Amino acid sequence: AVQEELRPLMQRLAQEQPLMAHDLTSVRRAALRHLAEMHSPSEMEHCDAAIDLFLAERSRVGAHLYSDVLGCFETLRDRHGIKQLAIVTNGNARVTEFCTAISQHLSLCLTTCETGCLKPSPLPFVAVAQRLGVSPNRVLFVGDSLEKDALAACAVGMLGCHLSRETVAEGAVVSNTLRGPDRFPFVETSSLKNESFIDAVRAYLHD
Repeated sequence: AVQEELRPLMQRLAQEQPLMAHDLTSVRRAALRHLAEMHSPSEMEHCDAAIDLFLAERSRVGAHLYSDVLGCFETLRDRHGIKQLAIVTNGNARVTEFCTAISQHLSLCLTTCETGCLKPSPLPFVAVAQRLGVSPNRVLFVGDSLEKDALAACAVGMLGCHLSRETVAEGAVVSNTLRGPDRFPFVETSSLKNESFIDAVRAYLHD
């Protein structure tokens, strides 16, 4: 019963408390405490430990990565000398703490807890550039959402890349595509291991 009630309650709390809505950990923690108080007050003292355990398991994503992710990281680092890689997520996974397969390649991972808002707000994109110590026009931002990742990154001066595994032909890289109300140029690719994509990244960041 608690599991069935948790998600609707989280959605309600996010609507009722918009200043907390971006922080999924706080929303989940508040919802779990509320349900414990309703159903089993004696269990409230265990809520924080339960959330911490959930977050640790949620962050161990190594076994669920697409096969091209780590290879792309290694190619960019070893062959093209690109040292700064970062993750910006609307979620709350702390991969730098719990997923060494990814963390060994990263300079940082920004979650909504740190940025205070969700993509496609420009703030997470500006924040990652500031933390990396580079201007936005030296950043290539890759994501699987056209609106929340690629075009939102373009809006702050980055080159956005839409990773579209289903709609872009295998091996294809579509560049300078113009879409959306602001007519931003961006790149589309079907795979991170695509050599054309890797070359486009290198050319952009070393230009």
